[in-house]
Amino acid sequence: MGGALPNPGRQKRVINIMAFTEGRITGKGKKLLNAVNGMGISLRIALITWLVAMVTLCSFVLLTIPQQKKLLFKHRESKANSVAVSLHDVAAGAAINEDYASVVMACQTLLDGDKDIVFLIVMRNDGFSMVTRQGHWAVNPDVGPFWKPAKREFYNAVSNTPLYDRPVFHHAEPFGYSGIEWGWIHVGLSLDNYNKSVQLIYRSTLLWVLQCAILSLLVSILNARMLVKPILRLQEMVRIIAGGDLSVRTEINREDELGSLARSVNVMAEALQDTRNTLEQRVRQRTRELETQVAAKEQALTELARTQSSLIEASRAAGMAEVATGVLHNVGNVLNSVNVSCTLIVDQLRNSRMGNIARLADLVTAEKDDLGRFFTKDPRGVRVPEYLGSLAAVMDKEHRLLTDEARALYERVDHIKEIVTMQQTYGRVSGVMEKLPPERLMEDALTLNAGSLARHGIDIRRNYETVPPILVDKHKVLQILLNLINNAKHACCERVSPNGEAPERSISLHLFSSGENRISMQVADNGVGILKENLIKIFQHGFTTRRSGHGFGLHSGALAAGDLGGRLSAASDGPGRGALFTLELPCRPKKSHGE
Repeated sequence: MGGALPNPGRQKRVINIMAFTEGRITGKGKKLLNAVNGMGISLRIALITWLVAMVTLCSFVLLTIPQQKKLLFKHRESKANSVAVSLHDVAAGAAINEDYASVVMACQTLLDGDKDIVFLIVMRNDGFSMVTRQGHWAVNPDVGPFWKPAKREFYNAVSNTPLYDRPVFHHAEPFGYSGIEWGWIHVGLSLDNYNKSVQLIYRSTLLWVLQCAILSLLVSILNARMLVKPILRLQEMVRIIAGGDLSVRTEINREDELGSLARSVNVMAEALQDTRNTLEQRVRQRTRELETQVAAKEQALTELARTQSSLIEASRAAGMAEVATGVLHNVGNVLNSVNVSCTLIVDQLRNSRMGNIARLADLVTAEKDDLGRFFTKDPRGVRVPEYLGSLAAVMDKEHRLLTDEARALYERVDHIKEIVTMQQTYGRVSGVMEKLPPERLMEDALTLNAGSLARHGIDIRRNYETVPPILVDKHKVLQILLNLINNAKHACCERVSPNGEAPERSISLHLFSSGENRISMQVADNGVGILKENLIKIFQHGFTTRRSGHGFGLHSGALAAGDLGGRLSAASDGPGRGALFTLELPCRPKKSHGE
């Protein structure tokens, strides 16, 4: 005897939610998230805004449809109650006068006037009833227990009745006269109009939802374009500046991060334009000087044109100053190792016992007339063979040391040559790519710094996992690792123990796989550490915390890592807690469009 119709849509929604949850468990949600991350920022903003609007719209629909169905059900109740009230007075009169014909006529009139009424039953408490249906009526002395509820109270329900083979809206209410409980009035209403109204609600709601979805999608796309438009304008401005037009300025008047970025780009463009104007002014000044000095000869005019062209080229190459500074910084790092090797070679040659061979030769030459007696009788000659044996061992050790240092010096000079070659070929897409084991690159970088590390008493710890070979520009990776190890050495040397004793100095090298087709190289030290506020500035051009530093090494290293398809990052727990630098690289670089 419920007052609401069953809701078949609720079970369907629960099934859909369970299916979505199962999809998340099986990993489809992760794939969807990866797909969203691969979209452009404009499309992502539009998609998120549209999804929020759709969630809000669906929530509204899920709340309003049950309310509308409840109103339709209430309308059924109201109509059935009105019919029952109209029969109440007629049934009460029939109870007194036993004029049942008037009851039948009243029921027929109601049925003829409203085809929505399926049946009308007026029943006495003893079971005697007048049953009126569309097209006929009947008197039944006992209609059965279904029509005689246990409690005398109103009720409404959708149910199958003994008189109708389909569900109907069944309304029953007791009636009496002058305090006497006389019987019951049963009203049956068809559900056809109710079901049509429900279907109309679903269709109209679906149409409305589709319209709102399309409208919200269009609004979301428009909103996303408005948000991304300033970024695209900045991108276009940077592209124009990179093409050589320094007069362009952005007109983004905002007070947020985009406004700050726009002002910074304008300041950069003005600084570049001032620099170019200064260079061009110098070119013009130099040209005037040449024009006053050179006569009207073809040779002089050609020389003037050549000089003017070279000056213009120099002004255009001013933008490469940062790259050149970074290369010089890398060369300086390698020259430190070259200086150490040269110092060791010079010290070894200075302390060499090669002079003893000359003195021995002079001694033997002085006794050349009687060498037999000299080598058998003279105490000095007797000791010559023993001395030559010990001298040979010393000279052999000295030869191996000089050979090793010469080989190391050759490798460092070769690395400098490669750095200079990369500078000379600046502007190419990439250098020579080689397939190398990552641990070899780590060890080569250590070898270039070995002398300096040993001289400062720094302990080297290695933790290499098995990783696949990588296809990289060898010398770019060596520049990055060499700079990281050199910085770690300086950080260890600058650390001071609180008790005044020499602190333990160590550098740890780690090598491991950091994802599919990617490896990571880490350089960790127990040195002075990095302030938290400096971690976000440490890769900026010109930023340094050392008095003797230039602020080019980490900046050029980060750029080189980006060129290789990887990235360079830094971490530190604070001053005195050391630092960790991570170079992440792909095993194979992505192919460019030109390949």
